[in-house]
Amino acid sequence: MKETDGLDKLSRRDFLKLSGLTAASAFVPESLRSLPPEGEWPTLSLDRLPEYPRGIIELTPPTLINEDGFLSLLGRNGAIRGQAPFFPTEWSRRRNREADRLRTDRPRAIVLHWFSDSADPETTIQNYIWGFDGRRNISTLGGTSYETTTSAHFLVGSIPPGAPATLESPVSIVQTQTPRLGDATLASHIAIPLDYEGYNRGANHYLSSLYRLGRENGFPQGVISPAQDWFRRSTDPNWYSWAIEVTGRDFDSETHPDNQKTANLLSVIWAIMKRDSIPATNLVGHYEVQLDRIDPGRAYLAELKLLLGAKALTEEENAAKELVFGPFERDGVDKKEAARRYFKFIRDYLVLTTWGYPVEVFDWEARSKYWEVYDAAFREGAPIPIADSFRMPIDGDIRLGNTYLSPENHEGVDINTGPQGVINSDLGTPIKAVANGECIYAEEIPGHGLGKTVIIRHRLPEGSEVISLYGHLNDINLRVGVITRKGQVIGTMGASGGQLDSHLHLAIAYGATWDTDMGHRPYAPSGVNATWIRNRYINPVEFIEQRSQEVNSPRELREE
Repeated sequence: MKETDGLDKLSRRDFLKLSGLTAASAFVPESLRSLPPEGEWPTLSLDRLPEYPRGIIELTPPTLINEDGFLSLLGRNGAIRGQAPFFPTEWSRRRNREADRLRTDRPRAIVLHWFSDSADPETTIQNYIWGFDGRRNISTLGGTSYETTTSAHFLVGSIPPGAPATLESPVSIVQTQTPRLGDATLASHIAIPLDYEGYNRGANHYLSSLYRLGRENGFPQGVISPAQDWFRRSTDPNWYSWAIEVTGRDFDSETHPDNQKTANLLSVIWAIMKRDSIPATNLVGHYEVQLDRIDPGRAYLAELKLLLGAKALTEEENAAKELVFGPFERDGVDKKEAARRYFKFIRDYLVLTTWGYPVEVFDWEARSKYWEVYDAAFREGAPIPIADSFRMPIDGDIRLGNTYLSPENHEGVDINTGPQGVINSDLGTPIKAVANGECIYAEEIPGHGLGKTVIIRHRLPEGSEVISLYGHLNDINLRVGVITRKGQVIGTMGASGGQLDSHLHLAIAYGATWDTDMGHRPYAPSGVNATWIRNRYINPVEFIEQRSQEVNSPRELREE
């Protein structure tokens, strides 16, 4: 960042004016212009957040886009102490006419891209600027290809902002488009035409998921994102979106951006949102408009939206909360419920767009600390106790029948105790919870061989969730909503569901399996294969053996 001399401390009113929050904007959706007055937005102190989101927010440099359109770095009490380095590309110099400006007749969006290179933080600004100016080969969905140049409004890297930068400097936050009167030039970030034909035949599962969640949350015609509007109206997204390039690639894999890069990115997104009153629902991944490009990654984009929600909870200004939570304030719901819907939407969208891969949601929950943030803000009543260790559900020696993936469509393990070959010799044996948790199902499954079944949700120390299922019970000693403890008797062994011999069917699934399958059908269909099961269920015996010893509590993990 370059230091700026002679700039006085901003007043609160001036700060909000520069941030675009003092008046209704032409870009603000109807839901943000007519908010019902019921209730107050929830607030959460920063120290109540788990370490990961708290650390990102603490690293996030305070910025705003000033009335000249440049990103400024703020010091304490809102004083401007510098400006983001500005290195315009040749592409943006050539397209710097008034006709190239972003348009104002429809809501704007923020579109994220990765730069498709290594995540080396030492790569210089010059290398990236050259990449913008260079010719790129673009492959279309129809199989043809052509060369074009691309650009963006901002380039974000891993270096903490603050020091003056040159073209030879590593990347922090760089502005690459020449603003005028507070606006930005056209960003050629969607190089190929949108696949309208695929959209019309329902091939874009990202948009299909948005429509579904939009209807569930009361959005008119299910429209919850500007990406849907672009396809419905044959709109070129380049005219209606800010583009941000992020150094690196494959953010859902081992090259996940480091904390400072994520904090820098969060800062730029936050500044753009405030500048143009863009709601958080208008943060779009490239994959939502171009199916063959997965940048910046579904899980990483969900993580950014979670961080936006966590940051909004810690903000004092209601205007910031309205940008994040306001679109969900529909159907007369109060503000706390609207905020809860926002957080639920983030995970629901990830569940839907990862298709049949609850294991991906499991990994995301652990990294993002989603459930810890959600519970801190919205859970009422007793917290779910951490499942810090596991045990087998039956005391004493046990015998295993069918096991995990043997036969191939068997998602769990069948357990007996007592002498082999004696029918119903273990009928009535106490069945115990394998770990601390919360009961989410306790009844007989109609028309299916599992019979009387209990399902318990477990919160792991790392932040993700698993589900344990106990089938063929003779009696159920539990009801939905009850907090359970490891070793607590939840029922007795039986032969319910039409079994010839009493036994326990035990399965352990990733938490999102409840959302994708078990919530409406609490069992694995008979015709599934091993791949289907591995994406949803875990080998229960191996899992329990691995977690049979006490491990660190979440607080201890956060303090490391």
